Amino acid sequence: MLLTVSALCSVYVLIVFLDLVDDAIERKVSALYALEAALLRIPMGLRELGSISVLLSVIVFMALSSRNLEPVILRSLGVRLRSVLKPLLVQGAIFSLVLLVNSLAVAPYFLSRSNDVVQERIKGAKKRRRTSPVRMWLKSGGYMCYIGYFNEKRLSLGDVRCFKQKEPWEVIQAPRVVWKGKWKATGVRLWVVKKDVPEFVERADMVLSFLPSPEELKGRRKTLDEMDAGDLIYVVRQLKKEGIRSEVYQAELFNRIFFSMFPVVMVLVAFPLGISGPRKGQVATSFVKGVVLAFLFYGVYYAFTLAGREALLPPALASLLPLAGGALCGLWFSGRVDA
Repeated sequence: MLLTVSALCSVYVLIVFLDLVDDAIERKVSALYALEAALLRIPMGLRELGSISVLLSVIVFMALSSRNLEPVILRSLGVRLRSVLKPLLVQGAIFSLVLLVNSLAVAPYFLSRSNDVVQERIKGAKKRRRTSPVRMWLKSGGYMCYIGYFNEKRLSLGDVRCFKQKEPWEVIQAPRVVWKGKWKATGVRLWVVKKDVPEFVERADMVLSFLPSPEELKGRRKTLDEMDAGDLIYVVRQLKKEGIRSEVYQAELFNRIFFSMFPVVMVLVAFPLGISGPRKGQVATSFVKGVVLAFLFYGVYYAFTLAGREALLPPALASLLPLAGGALCGLWFSGRVDA
């Protein structure tokens, strides 16, 4: 399994590197930046290729065992072949836990760093702190601001709190700010401190001209893949409060959770497929079976995920159904091994 994971991740890194190195050469910067960006995407590659690695490694392992007549020997000794499945399932479960942590926290962080390398060092963009669309912190126009949520489609901000960093000190709170050529806040609570004397004012509306434009905020925000589990959960809650559809974010969250569990399913499916007669070329044949099965699996899974994103199915159900279906098929096939 480790060899298969290493091989697939190496191919993934090579593909990303070749995709980025053209931009590096065109802008006359070091190709090492392209390599750095590609290496930082290894956790993302592991997130996508982890299940396939388990599938292929178990099939090849069982095919090699079959070529060496190990299943025949075990059966002649009265040992049920399903007993071999137990340690493989334990390894699959451990690997699923690793993939879960990787998908929810590790991969988004390193993908964000990789994108920073691409934008700043390869494409020469201005260096700026990348933030999620929720709980954003930024400095602009002499103010330090916290933005609870940035709605890109509606061009609105929620739960805005700004602090002026020079005298006279100001603290601004606004539950909602909408872009209308300028950022216009409603329900503003304003504190002004002059000569250590605080003054409190409430305003129905107020123009916050110091806030960056929507285009600049879009450039600062992380993409969906760069958002960790905390960001996704917060966005879903915030969207529900505002009455906005959140299926895309829900589908991404449930996809990361349930997709990480597929190594266990892959063990169940691959185990019976790898057991066969000791024919010549059997290992290669089993490997081809695994590749075909992997393409079939990804096609079905992402079709269901798309249905979840488009609200044709509940996002949790869209991610759970392929997992449950694969597990049932694997259990049925594995149960017939000793038949």
